[in-house]
Amino acid sequence: MALAVEGTDDKQADGCYSYPLVSEKQEVEVRLARSLGGDEVSVIVNGPLTPELGLRTDTLLSAFATG
Repeated sequence: MALAVEGTDDKQADGCYSYPLVSEKQEVEVRLARSLGGDEVSVIVNGPLTPELGLRTDTLLSAFATG
């Protein structure tokens, strides 16, 4: 994922890396983009979240969180 967001820019409309999270019945799109000049990563989740997709989204966000 680090390489995927390396060339992104959260200020550009098309500057995100998109990643689908898929369950048996639904799919949501996760969009990631770096803040230029900083270490922050913007995360946008589009689509209806089922409990399974919510858990996958939470896992993805936890992977990017720093303590």
